[in-house]
Amino acid sequence: MRAYNSVAEVEGAGAYVALSKLRAMLRFSLRKFWPKESFHLFRKHVSRFVEKQGVVSERDILKCWLREGDARGTVELKERFFYAVLYYEAAVSRLTEGRPEASAILAMRSALEIGRFDGMQNFMSVVNLAYNGRVLGAKVGKKIREDIYEMLAELLVPSPANPWRSYAEAANTLSKALSEYVDRNWISLDFDVYEFIVTSIEKKGKVRDHYFRHALKGRDVSCPSCAEVFRVEP
Repeated sequence: MRAYNSVAEVEGAGAYVALSKLRAMLRFSLRKFWPKESFHLFRKHVSRFVEKQGVVSERDILKCWLREGDARGTVELKERFFYAVLYYEAAVSRLTEGRPEASAILAMRSALEIGRFDGMQNFMSVVNLAYNGRVLGAKVGKKIREDIYEMLAELLVPSPANPWRSYAEAANTLSKALSEYVDRNWISLDFDVYEFIVTSIEKKGKVRDHYFRHALKGRDVSCPSCAEVFRVEP
């Protein structure tokens, strides 16, 4: 519990101490993911955009990585880290100008972006694929959904205690097990398991076939327009 400080201790630490800790977090993240980059030079390049009006272009953001051949990661990942550093530099600038409230807001946003950057980086490492852009990211997302679909099909193989009367009933029964599978394999993945189960049953495929093997004879009460379903013993 001593890893935490009281509210009074945090308030009394001072803005410069808080910013120095934020700077250390940024330096650590850069060295961890891009070990050949210089944090000093990276900050120098980013600081040029502190007073820029409007959003920084993707091209200008990517130029901040000087070791281009070693600059792995998607554009989205680099954008997130760039803005984490940009907000930090702006926070330092506003504090120097005597604007502590503006500095605090920018520092808070920088810390938020660091958290998002770490979460995205962790997700990428779990998927264990090299990311080179938005198109590949979409392909990875498709692969993840295919893996989850296969697990759902496996969960549907055993007969339930009672025949399912609706898609919703099957989704309620299987959501917990499928959620545990997703959380175990893809940390930080925002995924609507319940909706995925219902949608998968609605579409043609092995999931739908397995569901119908265990469904109660009659119409699905959650799908009034569906054809009559006859239960077939395995």
